[in-house]
Amino acid sequence: SMGYSALGITSPHEAIEAFKKFRPHSVFLDIGMPDIDGFELCKKLKTLPEAYFVRFFSQSGWGTEKYSETSREAGFEQHFVKPISKDKIRIAME
Repeated sequence: SMGYSALGITSPHEAIEAFKKFRPHSVFLDIGMPDIDGFELCKKLKTLPEAYFVRFFSQSGWGTEKYSETSREAGFEQHFVKPISKDKIRIAME
């Protein structure tokens, strides 16, 4: 967690409620999730008042330009291809 308080959620539906309570500064969402993909979840979270100052980052095993572009369109600040190094995360969080 590199000194940050971190919360891991595996269900997109649970993530919405956890987001409201946890009130994170940054969110890393996987793109390939069941029921709601990361693109749609980002859009949903960004409509919440709790998301006003939150930075959103996508992560996926899919690294084509299409996924990077779709991530930006969904509201992500940056798209990371897994595995993500601690150095890349640290730079993104600055």
